Amino acid sequence: MLLYRLKYLSNFRHRLKIFLLASVIIFSFLSCSETDDFFDTYHWKNSSPSEQNLNGDLLDQLNQKIRNGEYGDIHSLLIMRNGYLVFEEYYRGYSQNQLHQIFSVTKSITSALIGIAIDHGKITTLDKKLLSFFPEYASISNLDSSKQKIKLEDVLTMRTGLYWDEFRYPFSDPRNSIYQIMNSSDWVKYVLDLPMVYEPGTGRTYNTGCTILLAGIIKNLYGIQAHDLAQQYLLNHLGIFESNWETGAKGITNTGWGLHLKPRDMMKFGLLYLNLGNWEGKRIISENWIRTSTKKYVSVSGGFSYGYHWWMMPL
Repeated sequence: MLLYRLKYLSNFRHRLKIFLLASVIIFSFLSCSETDDFFDTYHWKNSSPSEQNLNGDLLDQLNQKIRNGEYGDIHSLLIMRNGYLVFEEYYRGYSQNQLHQIFSVTKSITSALIGIAIDHGKITTLDKKLLSFFPEYASISNLDSSKQKIKLEDVLTMRTGLYWDEFRYPFSDPRNSIYQIMNSSDWVKYVLDLPMVYEPGTGRTYNTGCTILLAGIIKNLYGIQAHDLAQQYLLNHLGIFESNWETGAKGITNTGWGLHLKPRDMMKFGLLYLNLGNWEGKRIISENWIRTSTKKYVSVSGGFSYGYHWWMMPL
């Protein structure tokens, strides 16, 4: 099983870039005003590109370039315009009803679960200290005053100051933090035990371990795993009843890279955010959390920035 997972993880960064490219194409045609009333949870309205003022010839050219591999290993492309699905193609053996591992986009869905926990009153402030969420861990390695200062907001922005390195070595290398957490007997404690390398909030390291901590927080707040919470309070409302969320040691939800969804269901999640948390007249996530979690908190190279487990990208 470990070798099976590492086979997928070895292509992690490349696949994430490809998915983000496809996501930009999907959602750049949408605006909040377009998503208010048109979408039926179980039915999709179809239209031709020209009927929705899109250049079908350009889309045909794009389609051919994807098939030729000019944009890498893209598996699907969906475009919605004015509430209509105007383009839907699948590539390299993938199909509409096939679950697809969405890798680190799992992190943004986990962010939505934190927003739901805030809406439920389970979390009252993002200033709450990280360690206070985990009273079951009486003994934590490398505990010092810096680690005791880590706040929930630091976890959401990946500014905890905890040591983490998932890019310098291949995922199959024992020095890689992903390899190490996957081989640990307790994913949450593995992260909590890490040494500090800078003061919380003063720098940023891309740290999938932060997202695993969010899974542990959800488990302690609700008494159920994050994937069960997601199904009950998020996916069911969107009409998403077929998915797969991998788990780690002790059954912890793999909130870092483990969710598998169908492309149309990914579009539903995007539409929920574009509609500021409303779905067919029902409030699923507060508008405040949608806006707060997708704000810029950390500047990253190349014009990118980071919110609460959301990337902001220059178009």
